[in-house]
Amino acid sequence: WVVEKKAAATAGEHGSVTSTSAWLKEGESTEVTATATPDDGYAFTRWEGDLGEASPLENPIKVVMTPEKRSLVAVFGQKIVVAADGSGAYTNLEEAVTAANSNDVIVIKAGNYPIRDKNMTFFSINKAVTIVSESGDPKDVHLHGFGPWGNMGGNFQNNGYKLDHKYAILNGVTLRKFTSDNPGDGQDLALRIVNGLAENVVISNCV
Repeated sequence: WVVEKKAAATAGEHGSVTSTSAWLKEGESTEVTATATPDDGYAFTRWEGDLGEASPLENPIKVVMTPEKRSLVAVFGQKIVVAADGSGAYTNLEEAVTAANSNDVIVIKAGNYPIRDKNMTFFSINKAVTIVSESGDPKDVHLHGFGPWGNMGGNFQNNGYKLDHKYAILNGVTLRKFTSDNPGDGQDLALRIVNGLAENVVISNCV
């Protein structure tokens, strides 16, 4: 007999997936296209599985599957809104990250967001959380420190944000005005990636 295995994407909790599919025999492959749709109050977080060269943030996504590599799962999380004008659950990113549970999605509305602690070095994002601007355009969301270009006066040491989890994701923001107490020492200013993913992130005015 011939063994066939189904190639298709699936959905985790709090959402659904529309996917093309195929039954594959050994040595065969197929391109699968999938779209993830979150339930009300939730947001698409990422894809997990056999992504190949595709980004885990692509939605819809296209991946090539074989009988040996045919895992593609959409992950969803609760949507947490950050808004500088007070219209969201939080007004700054650090509080939202601290409150977030695993796989939550922090959506930042357009605005300028200063880091809370003027003398903080790196704020560590060490949990599975996706942080994304509402529009997806880095020009709309500015996360900033209080360096020599700051609007608070004085020179403060704010190195920036550190991604320190496999599924810590930052997407569609601008990081600016972060500084080091020792300029030129080769530190990763504004963004340090120990583990995680950053896409569509602009870094400017850092020294």
